[in-house]
Amino acid sequence: GLPGSFVYLAGILEVCGGIALAVGVFTRPIALLFSVEMAVAIWKVHSAKGYFAVHEYEFPLALGVVCLVLTSTGAGAFSLDRILFERRSRASRPAKNE
Repeated sequence: GLPGSFVYLAGILEVCGGIALAVGVFTRPIALLFSVEMAVAIWKVHSAKGYFAVHEYEFPLALGVVCLVLTSTGAGAFSLDRILFERRSRASRPAKNE
């Protein structure tokens, strides 16, 4: 199996990453980490007796897919990512001369 330290790493990721996703900061990297975590959870925990047996792997699979969608689309208009990083990118762009 995996080392016991991964339990603490997963716990920290789920608490801090969950808060970060809830407020919408660092959404893409956190969602990518969550999707990897869900893939490992399905692989190590839910696939012990096969995927077609009743092991309730559907919930981690759904969470992983949702996190992959968040990784590709980002947080959206009402997020701290948009507020913090859009201002920074606007300030670094040159003004248009029209």
